[in-house]
Amino acid sequence: MHRLLKITFAFWFVAVLLTSPVSAQDRAAVVQRLRAELAILLNKDVAQLPVDKPVTELGADDLDIVEWQMAAERAFRVDISSDNNFDPKELSISSMAEIVLDSPPWPKGKTK
Repeated sequence: MHRLLKITFAFWFVAVLLTSPVSAQDRAAVVQRLRAELAILLNKDVAQLPVDKPVTELGADDLDIVEWQMAAERAFRVDISSDNNFDPKELSISSMAEIVLDSPPWPKGKTK
């Protein structure tokens, strides 16, 4: 019985760690990386890209957004599903960061 409690506690502890909220520092790092990736695509200085303004207002078109999504998937090794219905006209750097943070990791063996 004691062993069962230890195993149960261990699984519970791991579950809590895996579902704990992302720290502000982690979120800030994701935002900065996404900002840098978008700056490369738009050929702009990173400092020119506010994080809360829609990327279409920053000069991104639909193709830029798709390329940015793919760059985010590679950079963070996450799978941003195609059923993630975001409106390109509303998509900002900070909202893309939330999408990245909520996305599942790549399947094992995927190298993209």
